[in-house]
Amino acid sequence: MSLPITFPHPPVVEADYKDPGLDDYRNNPLIEALPLINDPADLKGVLTVRPKFMEKERALPAYLRRHCVLRLRSLIVQRAMFIPFEATVSGMIRYGYKSRNPLNPRTLQMLYALGMNDPAALEAVAQQTSDAGACIVSGPSGAGKSVMVECTLALYPQVILHKQYRDHPLIQPQVVYLIFECPRGGSPRALCLEFFRELDKRIGHNYYEQYANSRLDADALLDVIAQLCATYFIGILVIDEIQNLEAAIATLKNKKNGETILGPNAKQLLNFFVKLINRVGVPIIFVGTGDVNPLFKETLRHIRRATADGHFRVGRIRHDSPEWLYMVEQFMPYQWLEHPLPFNHDATLVPGTLESGLLAGLNYLSCGLPDIFAKLFAQSQYLALRSGKETLSTPLIEEAYNVALQPLHYCLDQLRATGPEDELEMRYEAGRPTNDVMESLWQPPNYADASRTAGGEGAASGINAGKEKDPEKADTREAITDLPPQFASSTSDIGANNEKRIDLRTLKGAPNAVSRIREAGMTLNLTDIAK
Repeated sequence: MSLPITFPHPPVVEADYKDPGLDDYRNNPLIEALPLINDPADLKGVLTVRPKFMEKERALPAYLRRHCVLRLRSLIVQRAMFIPFEATVSGMIRYGYKSRNPLNPRTLQMLYALGMNDPAALEAVAQQTSDAGACIVSGPSGAGKSVMVECTLALYPQVILHKQYRDHPLIQPQVVYLIFECPRGGSPRALCLEFFRELDKRIGHNYYEQYANSRLDADALLDVIAQLCATYFIGILVIDEIQNLEAAIATLKNKKNGETILGPNAKQLLNFFVKLINRVGVPIIFVGTGDVNPLFKETLRHIRRATADGHFRVGRIRHDSPEWLYMVEQFMPYQWLEHPLPFNHDATLVPGTLESGLLAGLNYLSCGLPDIFAKLFAQSQYLALRSGKETLSTPLIEEAYNVALQPLHYCLDQLRATGPEDELEMRYEAGRPTNDVMESLWQPPNYADASRTAGGEGAASGINAGKEKDPEKADTREAITDLPPQFASSTSDIGANNEKRIDLRTLKGAPNAVSRIREAGMTLNLTDIAK
């Protein structure tokens, strides 16, 4: 019988040694102090994070319920890829620790030599840690790459404090994982400094201050990182937002014989990554957008050992997939409205429930990106509260998209265009607003001001100026272009300024996602989604 899974795990714990279940991992305190290896069947649904919700909150005044809607920021829905990714990370951490057993005399000799700044010790690290692997997590912004990594690692304590293992004194902090981001427009040296900054937060040291003011270049700082990874028994490194590195975006886009050619700056960065993996001697996860996929793939070719599942692609969710229905189903209870829209789990199109056409429409508006869908769901509730409608409807969701999510229209239109997926994603990333703008989309907008800015009904002075638009009657503010063929007939109305209007209730020809899933004999649960 499996033990209950702790999620999220406390960040700092004292070592509690358990039988890991395999001879390969026994008698190694670094591995025995970790949580037990998870059975994938026990993980289904565990990595979904649900915020607080009480049905009686729907009776609160609207100005209070607006604050409740902000809880959607912490709602995380477990995607199908989370489970195989967790299994890969579990193996990477444990295999990385196999050759670094602190009870092994060779490990102790290596730590002593590193403390004495013995150059030969660095070579010993590289030779001793050949089991260290690397993998890549890539996909468009908003798909949930970082969320998947963070949820997986939250199954582990970040720092384990050892005092004694059996009869052996072992006063040693163990840093199981370290996550740090590449600074925007940064260099390999700046990336190294981010490692020191994050390590300082976990162990209370001042390495960042010490090395930020030094003249050491990136290559020399790698030696320091190797020493610290060995000293603190770091289990795995996660480097997020790797596309922020200057050289990463300098990858040439021209192709020869169907293969992308790396520019000179990208080759230099490739060499840095290879050194980082081979010399630091711990497993590394690279996380970034599809812009740097060619660089990532080339990196995996050159390292000593890549994981069997070396590349996890976190993409958009198709509108006709069980995963999309599961995603929407998890959000539907979180409606702080007097008349919440029910989720039609049995796929019978009963009036007043979420119809399959609207499911496809929600996917179309959000481009199947969980982060965009979450913001759209929140903004639709803000508008329902502000207008007094107190329920979600197709016209209201359309208005929320066209006004509140207007900063995203251009970049999302790039994803709706026709072409290779990687090229569409590159155009999407290039047009995506800054992080500050993305963060602001969690807040309710001023709909009257937004309409005037758009040149809509409230733009002119006079009787309509400053009036609150009725989302049930209002035309959408901006054209939605590049509709795929199955949605072509949904542009049924023309707005006051000859603008196309998408009407999600008339998605003629759109696949009935619910019917397709029923025909396939699938049900809405993680068991089927994970298959």
